[in-house]
Amino acid sequence: MFFENWNIYQVIKALRPRQWLKNFAVFASIIFSGQLFNPLLLRLSLHAFFVFCAVASANYLFNDVMDKPKDQKHPFKRLRPIARGTVSVPFALTLSVVLLIIGLFLSLQINETFFVLTLVFAALSFGYTLLLKHLAVVDILTIAVGYFLRVYAGEAVTGYHLSIWLTLAVFSLSLFLGIGKRRS
Repeated sequence: MFFENWNIYQVIKALRPRQWLKNFAVFASIIFSGQLFNPLLLRLSLHAFFVFCAVASANYLFNDVMDKPKDQKHPFKRLRPIARGTVSVPFALTLSVVLLIIGLFLSLQINETFFVLTLVFAALSFGYTLLLKHLAVVDILTIAVGYFLRVYAGEAVTGYHLSIWLTLAVFSLSLFLGIGKRRS
């Protein structure tokens, strides 16, 4: 049954809201340009943040469905809602598609560049789930590029650009986080 064994808490948990912290990278351009309190730019950046949360959660759901058999054997991942069966696979896949469509639609409301960056982020995220996470070094670079795309999406939304030095720092930090994730 489509709605069997689920509740709102389990669905929210499956969306992995803790991981949404990564999406705050879209605020980098207005923070470092001193425009954080510009109401228009703040609103656009919040819009971008929620778009990336929707697209990322769509991928988290898809990833958990794809990894369910393996996650059920993992000491911590077995507690995830899809691995435990508290959120059904059909419901998770449907919600994943809905979130992806909503995220892409909302990204198109901002501008074309942001839409393209969101589309690339979505393709990269789903590609990571299906194939790229199984390729050594490519997995780390994929994670780093995901962070980088968030920062550039913030630039596309606001029109404020980061200096080359800050961009290099962001990329270095992204690689560091990617390596840290892989090591864990």
